[in-house]
Amino acid sequence: TFVLRCLFMKIMPQIINAGFYDAEVVHGSVHATKPRKVSVYEFEYIIENGGVSHIENGEYPIKTDCVICAKPEQIRHTELPYKCLYIHAIIEDEELKENLRAVPDFYYPTEPDKIKSYFTALISELKIPKPNNNLNASIIFLEILSCLFNEQTQKNGKSINSDKNMKIIDKALKYIDENFTENIILNDIAKHVHF
Repeated sequence: TFVLRCLFMKIMPQIINAGFYDAEVVHGSVHATKPRKVSVYEFEYIIENGGVSHIENGEYPIKTDCVICAKPEQIRHTELPYKCLYIHAIIEDEELKENLRAVPDFYYPTEPDKIKSYFTALISELKIPKPNNNLNASIIFLEILSCLFNEQTQKNGKSINSDKNMKIIDKALKYIDENFTENIILNDIAKHVHF
């Protein structure tokens, strides 16, 4: 249901950058990066055991398959080594920002391979130019956010999806599959599912 709700957001997230990050390549042989204030949302999927990530007052040992969700205004730095897949995004929609406040800064996902595949797909989508890159990247990014939110919903014991919502989502996905060669926009999908 989250992905469908995102189709009707007033302000869609803007992906600034995505890729592979190796702190030792960027920073050389330093022991740790300098503390800095986060300016955009930073989503990271850790691909190799490493040092320690510091976000605000938390210290998190860097373990393969963990996810970091650093939010604007937080102070963070990292003790090396540190390797991850990353996505940096500007998110201005208030409802989406409220949902992100509930996502921990650091956690172990229940389906790490699924999240890793989304990160990899989004990075590939942005690095290899082709038609509909922006729409496809946005859909993949919303899937990543959906995974993050669903995990928190499951941990909090709330219901995730109803049959009605699943039918609407299926209808939206079918429309995308049938029209992906066209220059469709999110409003086209919303109209098709009568939202």
